[in-house]
Amino acid sequence: MPKGKLFFWSCVAFIIGILAASFFDIPQPLWLGLLFLGLFWIFLFWLDRRFLAAGFLLLAFALGGLRCQAEADRVSISGLVRFNDTGQAVVMTGVVGEEPELRDKSQQLRIKIGEDEKILVVAGRYPEYRYGDELKLTGKLQTPENLDGFDYRGYLQKDRIYSVSVFPQIELLEKEKGNPLRQILFGFKNHFQSV
Repeated sequence: MPKGKLFFWSCVAFIIGILAASFFDIPQPLWLGLLFLGLFWIFLFWLDRRFLAAGFLLLAFALGGLRCQAEADRVSISGLVRFNDTGQAVVMTGVVGEEPELRDKSQQLRIKIGEDEKILVVAGRYPEYRYGDELKLTGKLQTPENLDGFDYRGYLQKDRIYSVSVFPQIELLEKEKGNPLRQILFGFKNHFQSV
């Protein structure tokens, strides 16, 4: 099989592995077994090109499944998830990590808490917050709910957001705490939108 086709079909096998891990509860030892079987198959048939492709496809499939499982495991080790749906008010400090999404009566803020925690905050329309604002939040955390036929929880999980806070108390601590280059780019964008 030509290298270009092998690469294409390996990508397809990787995606199928992700889908399989998403829809079926396959234990990690089975994924590891498939990974080692793929490696063994490649080693065994290295000189016989007819069977070599099957080893690469099995390897890509197993890597896709393991990748999906590794991402799902991040949810369980997230420190904020344990406060979801408890009704307990949580005090957090974080930085607006993306440009806010403005709605008619609200704004959605993606807040980066610490190094690798993110939450989605639904806040009032005013005052407007910007990328890089450091905020102190006091509010309850919820698990994102799926909407009518739409996997909203999965949509947020792709951005590693596992908690939502709706209309918490917000205190602006400091401005311009984000990446300076991104702040300049968002500033240009906002300037052109206002013209």
